[in-house]
Amino acid sequence: MAKKAKGDPIRDIIEVASSVYPDDLILSYYDEPAKDWGDGLAQFIAREITSVCSGAVCNADADTFYKAARAMTRVCEQMTDVTVALNERSLRLNTEALQLKKKGTK
Repeated sequence: MAKKAKGDPIRDIIEVASSVYPDDLILSYYDEPAKDWGDGLAQFIAREITSVCSGAVCNADADTFYKAARAMTRVCEQMTDVTVALNERSLRLNTEALQLKKKGTK
């Protein structure tokens, strides 16, 4: 698949995000979305940023960068919620295991 052209407003946003991501993989997923680069998070970020401009006139302006940043903020909030839920379950399971272990030693 051919790389998307320079001057593409979505690509401009992707390039900024990819510049701080290991191995520029966000840009790789944007340029060649069908290729498996082995990094699901980079693929997800490329898709989320691309969705900011889907179905709308898109310019690489402050408003569009803000929308992309807001989308990433929502992702971070959701990831935090998932992380908290997993940590809470882990803590509960560890607590239960310790209680069972104490009962078994009495």
